[in-house]
Amino acid sequence: RPTTETEKVLAGLFADILNLDHVGIDDSFFTLGGDSILSIQLVSRARTAGIHIAARDVFEHKTVAALARTARHQPATEEHTPDIATGEVPLTPIIHWLRERGGPTDAFHQAMFLQVPANLGLNHLTTAVQTILDHHDALRLRLTTQPHWTLNALPVGHINAADHITRVDITGLPAHDALTTFTHHAEQARNRLNPANATLVQIIWFDAGPRTPGRLLIMIHHLAVDGVSWRILTPDLAAAWNQAAHGHTPTLQPATTSFRTWAHHLHRQALTPQREQELELWTNILNAPDQSLSDLPLDPARDVTATAGTLTTTLPAHYTEPLLTTLPDAYHGKVTDILLTALALAICDWRRHHHRTNPHVLVNLEGHGREDITPHTDLTRTIGWFTSLYPVHLNLDDIDLDDAISAGPSLTTAIKRVKEHLRTTPDNGIGYGLLRYLNPHTTTTLKNQEHQNRPHISFNYLGRFGTDTHHTHNWTPAPEGAAFSGSHPNHPLTHTLDINAATWQTPTGPQLTITCTWPQALLDHHTVQTITNTWTNILKTLTTQPHTGGLTPSDLTLLNLTQNDIDELELD
Repeated sequence: RPTTETEKVLAGLFADILNLDHVGIDDSFFTLGGDSILSIQLVSRARTAGIHIAARDVFEHKTVAALARTARHQPATEEHTPDIATGEVPLTPIIHWLRERGGPTDAFHQAMFLQVPANLGLNHLTTAVQTILDHHDALRLRLTTQPHWTLNALPVGHINAADHITRVDITGLPAHDALTTFTHHAEQARNRLNPANATLVQIIWFDAGPRTPGRLLIMIHHLAVDGVSWRILTPDLAAAWNQAAHGHTPTLQPATTSFRTWAHHLHRQALTPQREQELELWTNILNAPDQSLSDLPLDPARDVTATAGTLTTTLPAHYTEPLLTTLPDAYHGKVTDILLTALALAICDWRRHHHRTNPHVLVNLEGHGREDITPHTDLTRTIGWFTSLYPVHLNLDDIDLDDAISAGPSLTTAIKRVKEHLRTTPDNGIGYGLLRYLNPHTTTTLKNQEHQNRPHISFNYLGRFGTDTHHTHNWTPAPEGAAFSGSHPNHPLTHTLDINAATWQTPTGPQLTITCTWPQALLDHHTVQTITNTWTNILKTLTTQPHTGGLTPSDLTLLNLTQNDIDELELD
């Protein structure tokens, strides 16, 4: 058990973030179910408590005891020297990606649907929303698209919160009628989003009366928010409201590095020789002999959001729990290693049953993008769209598919191979976007490569949500649904198969939810269902079998060993 004050604080944060009753000082954050996104939340909350650790520290010193030894203390109210957060913001790679995608972009958003206190109060809510609008500069972005795309972060006070809040009375409404009301007002809010006049935020308070918890829809244009941002924004909004409700002027922990400063860092980083040396790596990946799931190419006029099919599959808690904890620990890797390996096996299995035998799978992988690539930056308190998107080559050549699908030794080999490819990708792939969009010497080469062999599948693991619901139901995802996210019906689809996975905490434990989206002119529901069934069956089988696991070369950086060398040593 913890003995020092630092250990006690860190153990409490581990338990709170991972929804555990208690944590020992030798427990690993990742073995307990943590991931890279939750590690950012850990760093932010530790700093609020006056304990200074970096995101890289969590990966290098995974336990409470090890982190406590490396942490340094600072006052929780320590003043930070703010950078220049307002003014023109250079386009980041993911925003360039949106620009090239084409189609209407005004409605492209993310949203959270929260349960809120019955006594929320319009005045207190307005004060809280104004606080976050003034505090987080990305929420004040204005996009100009003519004659070319430019972004500007407007000064504090430029956006009036009251203009972006709507109160809807749902007192006494039956559940079905309330759900219809939620959906109707969510559509109206989406139509009000307008980056051209800096309308990036819409807040709708569904007031259920003075004795019944209400609902709060927070809708934000994707230009200003991503999956990590919600883990900052939602607690900030709750804290600001709580302070206002108790008669105090809300104050929030500062964000050290602004989104604007980060964007400038990316542009400088893209031109460094170290980044340019990655060009060969990315061209080799894009040259992999991939094969689409469809004989037809994407048509941006036909294959749009309105014509997409969707399928959502949930993995029960008794499978999800080991998938997040003991399995990654056994392989000294991440849950993404396991998910992508099983996905690649499912794709190859479908191919061989449709006369498309090919052991190579190209996937566009989304990452959180908040990589530690420049000194003196701290993004743990910064809201914005930081997502990185980069191709990965999942090579299952010489893998016995039948043996791997039944969780035989070939599955262990496949997981280690995928893990090594992902582990040896520099800085979790952020360099691809830098070279693809921000470096004039490499942009054309990678753009041409994409046209010739663009990945047909995209994958995004969003991490864990709702991990602290055992403390309170207010300011957490409402039971009617966690999100009303999406885009304009005419927004072009970018992949033949788009996959988003996330883990949600439920009363029975964590559950993995996988949502597939596809153009119905290219794929049918049966195809996606077949692939998803094989994928989840592999995961189920894997989580119920003894974990072979083992080390890979990237785990032993001080030694020059091949995988065969390691396998022989482990047998001895």
